[in-house]
Amino acid sequence: MLHSSLSFLLAFFTTLLLQRLAFQRPIVHPFVSDVVAGILGLAVHSFFFLCTGKPWFALFLTFLCFSLLALVTRAKQRALRDEPLLFSDITLVWQVVHFPGLYLPFLPWRPMLLSLAFLLPLGALICLMTPSVSFPPVATLVFLPCCFPFLCFCSGRAKKILASLLSVLGLSLNIRDAEQVGPLAAAVLQSLWHVILRGQNRGIRPSKDRPFAPLAFDETLLARVRQNRGTKCDVLLIQEESFCDPRVFSPRVPREILANFDALSSHGLLRELAVHAYGAYTMRTEYEVLSGIRPSFLGTDAFHPYWGCTRFPSWSLAWFFKALGYRTLCIHPFAASFFFRDKAFPQLGFDEFYALDAFSAPPTLGPYVSDACVAERILDELGRSGDPVFCFVITMENHGPWRGRFPASALTAYTRLGISEEVSAYLLHIAHFDAMLGMLGPALQRRSRDTLFALYGDHLPGLPTLVPKTSFETPCLLWKRDGLFLPSCQSVLEPAELGGLLLQALLGRDGDRDGEMGYS
Repeated sequence: MLHSSLSFLLAFFTTLLLQRLAFQRPIVHPFVSDVVAGILGLAVHSFFFLCTGKPWFALFLTFLCFSLLALVTRAKQRALRDEPLLFSDITLVWQVVHFPGLYLPFLPWRPMLLSLAFLLPLGALICLMTPSVSFPPVATLVFLPCCFPFLCFCSGRAKKILASLLSVLGLSLNIRDAEQVGPLAAAVLQSLWHVILRGQNRGIRPSKDRPFAPLAFDETLLARVRQNRGTKCDVLLIQEESFCDPRVFSPRVPREILANFDALSSHGLLRELAVHAYGAYTMRTEYEVLSGIRPSFLGTDAFHPYWGCTRFPSWSLAWFFKALGYRTLCIHPFAASFFFRDKAFPQLGFDEFYALDAFSAPPTLGPYVSDACVAERILDELGRSGDPVFCFVITMENHGPWRGRFPASALTAYTRLGISEEVSAYLLHIAHFDAMLGMLGPALQRRSRDTLFALYGDHLPGLPTLVPKTSFETPCLLWKRDGLFLPSCQSVLEPAELGGLLLQALLGRDGDRDGEMGYS
């Protein structure tokens, strides 16, 4: 009995200690943080105790689980500007297994392997040397808090208690909730809200015919574009992976690296996009641009919007253009199932989705399909349709991590300027993207049908040696062969506002009659 009690006590405090080590920031409600973390630790310990009958081995397994959780949390915060693990990250576990190159390089492998080399023999020794004891019946009380989610499903009063608890704790259902109650409590409470309360107020809801939340731009623009069906202008929207203008951050970067981008900018509209992600989570910016809905209206769906879109439709620019008679398609040279795009894109109004399997032996630059190959596919798709086209493109070539991607000889042009190898690899991709624009620009000029062309970066690259921690804006460019007729607009836009800018540009001179962009 003494061994069981002592192991339970140590499991409680071990979990608390590991959470504090993983999230070394002030917490507004430390008591709530400690209670939830402690209960989780006791529940995990009790589970292992029930399975093995060995309290000290159960304590070891509990320590191993929460140590791994702490290491991953620290690694994520280090790579993504202090963003902790979120409950929705559990949906990405299978991606880690299938695409380890996108995730595992960010983990601290050396200390992890050294720790395992010591801990695994220790765990085997504990398992062999410690006797089995009976599980104390009183310890089953630790599972009582786990009944609360089931009560919430059955009881309206329990739902009200949960809603009041979230309100009292000041949770905003965003990544900053970890600063209120700690990462473990935030994950638990957010998951309860997502599963039990989400449908009652915020979150993605089925509505392909009209936006289910206020758009970031005036909805009268939608009506005006519907009335002006005769434009029949193709719309090409490119989301460039990890795109930024590196010249802004370092004077060592050659000015000519984005010569074609500069040429298009001089005849178009160049703005900044204040993206809500850094170094990862492409789908957040992606959904915000397509839906025109700010993350604050999505609740916990803002963490992984496509997870919600797998279940039911969501209004988007694709649905809107489809209703106007456009052919709607998406090109993304990577696995179709990544971020559930294969299930989400039909729910967002795309008739066709060309993923990696639609490219036959595509050329690559680094591990991913080159931007030049994507440009060829874009021009091919625009040229084979009689109907106007809404083409959304998600590039992949410039996806990180960049360290060790190319031989040193391929990076000489940049490393000789005193630029690090990792940043030099990134710049090589930027130069290749600019070459892609050199292919698209003249081709779009020659087309018989005018094309409204827009591009933006989904997030800044995870390169702290290049990008300052205070920067979040990525470039956003609009271009049209026949010229853009747009009133003045703010220099920095939210991703949700880009759709309004596209519609205003599509209206052309007709859209200029009100003398304003129509932003709300």
